Amino acid sequence: CYLMAKKKDDSNADRALTLGKVVEKIFPRKLQKNFLKDLEQQAEAGDYEAQKLLVLAYDENKIVKVDKEKVFYWNNKLAEQGDKAGLYGVGLAYRKGHGVERDEAKGIEIITTFAEQDCLTAIRELARFYYFGGRLIAQDYEKSAYWHKRAKKIGCQFADGELNDIEKAKTNLALGYKYYYGKGVEQDYEKAFKHWFKANCLASVEARYNIGVMYAKGQHVKKDFKRAYGCFLDGGARGNEAVSRILALEFEIKEK
Repeated sequence: CYLMAKKKDDSNADRALTLGKVVEKIFPRKLQKNFLKDLEQQAEAGDYEAQKLLVLAYDENKIVKVDKEKVFYWNNKLAEQGDKAGLYGVGLAYRKGHGVERDEAKGIEIITTFAEQDCLTAIRELARFYYFGGRLIAQDYEKSAYWHKRAKKIGCQFADGELNDIEKAKTNLALGYKYYYGKGVEQDYEKAFKHWFKANCLASVEARYNIGVMYAKGQHVKKDFKRAYGCFLDGGARGNEAVSRILALEFEIKEK
């Protein structure tokens, strides 16, 4: 994926990265700041490479204190000029809430446009995002598996292991429901807890929520509202629902 795009009249944008490193290593810190001041004036005047340098300076090179708002500002300026790296940076910023109010849906939409063009960086970002879930966008193993398979197709060496983790999590989640409700087997809260614990170790939000319910109800484990509360909060996208339930002392695990 060629994110470091060039404009028609510009040399390779990799020069920006090289120059940023040279400035960091050679010039005293006071001169570095003066350099940045001049650079910002050039960037505000529309200088493309100056804008790229400022993104690197405020985000990576430690020339000055990291400033995510400025990183977002200059990435946005680059994106307005059609720069792919700038646009991708804007997408990540929205997804993570770095330098701008978090907007996961907007960030994922931007990142997805790159992923659909077989950009491995973007594909990996989506695969991991859906594996863990976000604050507002729920964990989704199916979408995570889809993007991991896309990554595998274009040569990602980590995809197989992560796809295997997804299958293990789904299997243990299903077995947990089987034993919790006694579907085709004798009901066994201990085995349900063990399978959900394994799925939780593989980052399953649903399994963690279910473990919280078992702590709240004292099923197999000693009743422990503090642990239950922790499980609900760590449940991410389902956290608000879970907290309201614990306050009302109402718990349920929906049968699958």
